[in-house]
Amino acid sequence: MENISYKSLRQELEAYKTILNLQTIEYLNELLNLNISVLNEEKIGIDNMERLMQLDIYQKLAAYNIYTKALHLFQRESKQIELNIMGKEDSLTIYGEQPKTRTRFPIYMYNRNKNGKIYICFNKTHATFETHEICIKTLRELIRNLKEENRNSENKMYEMNESLISSYNEMLQKLIWHYNPSKEETYEINLQNHFFNLLLETYGIDFHEGFEKENPQIIFTSNPTAMHESYVKQYPNIVVKTKVKNI
Repeated sequence: MENISYKSLRQELEAYKTILNLQTIEYLNELLNLNISVLNEEKIGIDNMERLMQLDIYQKLAAYNIYTKALHLFQRESKQIELNIMGKEDSLTIYGEQPKTRTRFPIYMYNRNKNGKIYICFNKTHATFETHEICIKTLRELIRNLKEENRNSENKMYEMNESLISSYNEMLQKLIWHYNPSKEETYEINLQNHFFNLLLETYGIDFHEGFEKENPQIIFTSNPTAMHESYVKQYPNIVVKTKVKNI
């Protein structure tokens, strides 16, 4: 894939001055100078964006705008926060790092495929503390009731109840652990959510507008106390995905 630079785009844009109207040229210049975000549909509207995306120059400007805005954001933030920035012409991946263990966790991903389609993804963690309180209270009540039943139950019922009590106790401990996250987990949650909010601001995106759940069902991972959901917003030739982890 060709290298997309400010200089090459500036030269290419000059040739369009005799083809496009002044308002469109001004809009494209704003994208090139990073004064606005191509993902802020209020600036131009989806219908106009659809038409402009037929132009090779607009596809390149969209890629440059999305990539460079993110790169500048993470380079600026990396002066204060430990980040792993891996970028090349058609991709950019950002990981956060735990200060002590150097363990990495995902923050952001940008990719432009060979057909010019752009994919970006960022992560958010939602700590559902109120839900956890209800679950913890319910499990404790179930365990207490099963123990009460065991006092007057027959052997077969006793064994079944003991098995359930053991399972519920295991679930309870995992919920309690996640309700009181470790320092490492708290750091990851805070950093992911910090950049989630900064990226929404940088790109001019409203997470409550236009995002749809990618899968109708929640995706369960190997960690039974965490649930992952994916939300997607489709633009012409651009896909924005947000991965939300509920703990």
